[in-house]
Amino acid sequence: MAVTIYERKKPIPREKIMRVERLKELFRKYDKVVIFDFRELPANLMKDLRKKLYGKGEVIVIKNTLAKKALDEIIKEKPYFKRLENFLEGMRALVFTQGDVFEIARLVDSIREKRPAKPGKIAPFDIVIPKGNTGLKPGPAMTDLRLANIPTRIIEGELWIMKDTVLVRKGQRISSQAAKVLQLLDIIPFEVKPKIIAAIDGENVIPSDILLIPLEEYERMINEAYIS
Repeated sequence: MAVTIYERKKPIPREKIMRVERLKELFRKYDKVVIFDFRELPANLMKDLRKKLYGKGEVIVIKNTLAKKALDEIIKEKPYFKRLENFLEGMRALVFTQGDVFEIARLVDSIREKRPAKPGKIAPFDIVIPKGNTGLKPGPAMTDLRLANIPTRIIEGELWIMKDTVLVRKGQRISSQAAKVLQLLDIIPFEVKPKIIAAIDGENVIPSDILLIPLEEYERMINEAYIS
């Protein structure tokens, strides 16, 4: 049985060739890379990130297939970069640096933006309405709160929530009523931010949980190691 071999008829677009060449240039120039996921990250936050990293690292949004193509050649020169292939899935961006990957990871992680709750979105955690004075006057607001099963009372002409109340549980869809209550109370429960995946530092692969340990925790660990 004859085997049909696929042959590309159209030439590879010049733009793709240039992207691969640019990636190879950066892999040759740098020995350290911080990998992060930029899913749902708006353009303004990516712009802020580039400003924060100016002079510290170069941020490149990649297509995984093109990155793997660049790595096919680069790993002949720098074999340790082959480990990067394990992280090339989803929406990935790379920060090329010669600096401290821990500092770079913390800078990337510090970029974030608050987002309001929208009807239909799945809650990634319990959304809790705290007890206390809402500052709202009785009227339609009281009706909205009670429709959401939030215990309220009128105290000195203002609405008070009588106890911490879970409005939406983790894994549930946010209803239009819940979204309305959150807007009414000026509660913005969500945030978008880059997600640190890992870093390649020469021969070392450093996972996100290590990269993002707070500085105070590092100091504590160093002091304990010194004492022992």
